[in-house]
Amino acid sequence: MANIYRQIAEELGVREQQVEATVTLLDGGATVPFVARYRKEITGALDDAQLRTLEERLNYLRELEERRTAILNSVREQGKLDAALEAAILAADPSRVHLVRFDDPRPLVDIDTPEDVAELLVRAPDCRVARFLCLSGS
Repeated sequence: MANIYRQIAEELGVREQQVEATVTLLDGGATVPFVARYRKEITGALDDAQLRTLEERLNYLRELEERRTAILNSVREQGKLDAALEAAILAADPSRVHLVRFDDPRPLVDIDTPEDVAELLVRAPDCRVARFLCLSGS
């Protein structure tokens, strides 16, 4: 979670403590308008636009972490997860993960869901899963 807080703080140009305090309020059921109006002292005076952006980024980054966990679990269940592959998946941006070979950086297949990983491993059981590579979408 600290990585998510740090990333959001950097993107918004605010302190990590402001992000953490705001997330605590949002997770506690507070709405963005309520926090913007009545909890400025807790959030360090984040404005409505910053709070909305923070909430959107928080939801997005949490979903990505869930996706990374699901992919890891799927590959682990197939018995194909080794330390190097796990480290590569953990280091990659899950929104841009492609399966590649060591000797050829062109993507073999885009991994969008855990089911994609499972299907790939079932359809090509003799295929050696080499590594995951984060490719920038920009």
